[in-house]
Amino acid sequence: MMLKFLTMMPHGDEVFNPKDNDTKELKNIMEIIGTSAEDLDEFIVISPHNIRIMDHISVIISEHVSNGKDYITDRKLADLIYAEAKKRNLSIVEVNYGALEGDASRIPLDWGTSIPLEFIKNVKRIVLISPARKIERAALIKFGEIIADISENYNKEIGIIVSADNAHAHRKDGPYGFSKFAKVIPEQQNS
Repeated sequence: MMLKFLTMMPHGDEVFNPKDNDTKELKNIMEIIGTSAEDLDEFIVISPHNIRIMDHISVIISEHVSNGKDYITDRKLADLIYAEAKKRNLSIVEVNYGALEGDASRIPLDWGTSIPLEFIKNVKRIVLISPARKIERAALIKFGEIIADISENYNKEIGIIVSADNAHAHRKDGPYGFSKFAKVIPEQQNS
């Protein structure tokens, strides 16, 4: 099949009960995104809030990820991503919790994954990936290319959700300091 869907979705819980017009508009957009993706076979969700191994990308291979809702992991797809990244010398680990398989192979679902998935109906399977903050940008780009290549050639229709809020790096005195990548770029004027 192929990669059919790619989106970035925020993971702030204020979207469930919006108090201002901007957040109401964001919720509406997330509902539109969810509706457009509900027929896909499975999703790769990239979240900064699950298992973080400080200088590695983690690929969750626990059979279940849950937080009240239970999602099944596509371990075959997770293994393909892991193996290709390892082959290309990226810092990556597979993570499992509890038993090797079955109902006791279960890891908690983080808000970076659960909030975007709340807007998509009929999620069948997922692959959950958590890159650490210390991974270099070039390595993350290479990893993204690996995910795209594997998804494009996988036997199911894949959607990719990048879970992200603001960079939290807009100010030097913020929680992560300032990053040039968080700089607000003014809209370009048409000439």
